[in-house]
Amino acid sequence: MGSVQWDGVDSDYAKLLFITRETVVEPGDTIITSGFNAIYPKGLMIGIVSEVKPDPNQRDLDIKLKLSVDFRALEYVYAIENQYIVEKDSLIENDPLNFE
Repeated sequence: MGSVQWDGVDSDYAKLLFITRETVVEPGDTIITSGFNAIYPKGLMIGIVSEVKPDPNQRDLDIKLKLSVDFRALEYVYAIENQYIVEKDSLIENDPLNFE
């Protein structure tokens, strides 16, 4: 589990953050969404790992992803409002099995 962040430099690449050195990640691995948040559904392809090296400043890996979408080629995007987000958040917050 990690987070993907674009560095604002090259629209073809992003960084995969918060992956510890104990995790086996290799170039060519596919990165997909987990579905563990209210924004992105499970199973959407984010990109392919293009480079992996130890981050010299942390105990994490420095992972570079080749994004699966060419953002320069997008002409139209849709903003969709989740009308059930308040209900979903309430259910998650009141879940007796929620161990957070």
